[in-house]
Amino acid sequence: MKAFKAWVRDYNFARCIYRVVCLLNWELKGRPIPSPELAKHRTVREYARKFSLKTMVETGTYYGDTVNATKNLFHSIATVEINEAFYRKAKRRFARFGHIKVLCGDSSQLMPQILGGVSKPCLFFLDAHYPSGTTIKALETPLMKELTDILDHPVKDHVILIDDARLCVGKGDWPDVSDLRGLVLKHRPDWVFENKHDIIRIHRRFASGGKGGKWAV
Repeated sequence: MKAFKAWVRDYNFARCIYRVVCLLNWELKGRPIPSPELAKHRTVREYARKFSLKTMVETGTYYGDTVNATKNLFHSIATVEINEAFYRKAKRRFARFGHIKVLCGDSSQLMPQILGGVSKPCLFFLDAHYPSGTTIKALETPLMKELTDILDHPVKDHVILIDDARLCVGKGDWPDVSDLRGLVLKHRPDWVFENKHDIIRIHRRFASGGKGGKWAV
């Protein structure tokens, strides 16, 4: 058991170092697409702080690394994973954290249920899609359904981050970026829709000269 714990500790340390190296390499290369994990986590934290958000809803838990990287920032986190094996691992990983709820199922079907319990602006990190060979395929991505549900919600000041924007090219179940922009502007014609570093950022505008300032990431 001691040997196993030591292996886990060493593995996690090596993984941590690898992620830092990937981030530094990405910065040195001029931030090409796709962004490394740590850059995405940094973006989530930046938007949560900028908009003073204390609740996050994530679709596509996978290994739970985004939740782990932001768990001390939010008062409440709900994350959805369709793959039962990944769900069980994440459930165990976050079992001791009372403010983290890990759900198993299709995020397009669970989103209305999640939104039913939401009364304040949230940060939505939409990352539910089918990575070949590692998760269960329903739709390749439920993105349009998720986004429609969020935009139809009575709370109007949510912040939405859509990961892997490079995949939004209109093939298969994936919408084109222009489809997403059209949907957002139909519901929120005065909102920001920005595609930067492989993450689409959707949110209300700050008043000129106000709190917003320049985005760091």
